[in-house]
Amino acid sequence: MADPPPSTLRWSYGWEAAVDLGGDTAGWAEVDDNGFECAMAFLAGPGRFARRPTDDSLRRVRVIEERNEGELRYELPFTADDRASVDADVDWYLGEWNIPPRPSGYDWFVAVPPGEDGEAFVIRIENRFIRIAQMEEWPQELVVAELYRDAYPG
Repeated sequence: MADPPPSTLRWSYGWEAAVDLGGDTAGWAEVDDNGFECAMAFLAGPGRFARRPTDDSLRRVRVIEERNEGELRYELPFTADDRASVDADVDWYLGEWNIPPRPSGYDWFVAVPPGEDGEAFVIRIENRFIRIAQMEEWPQELVVAELYRDAYPG
């Protein structure tokens, strides 16, 4: 995961700029529930990132215990404490970019340009995001322009 930039950026929008998705996610790619990918989605800008209520009740946590006789692997239900921990980690990373904490209880998405594969698009944007995180200067306009240059037509 790339290190975030110095906290000098300011954003003219917040998470309320997200498109509210219903059940149809066609044209959108879900981002992983981590600070890096949530920042990447937020930086797409209003109309280009979206949310849908999440359901953690079906999520599981994989546990690996090291024992003398070997590894013991099992799964446990994803709890409210797990959600709070994930949210705290994501919000810390977002805070390093001066991005406000995201509302809890949502899956997050980024708009996929027409004709592009969602997974390939996210990987392409992730690679640009990593390059940006290694830059030494952080004017907002350049960061966003570099991140999504040529990604969205028009």
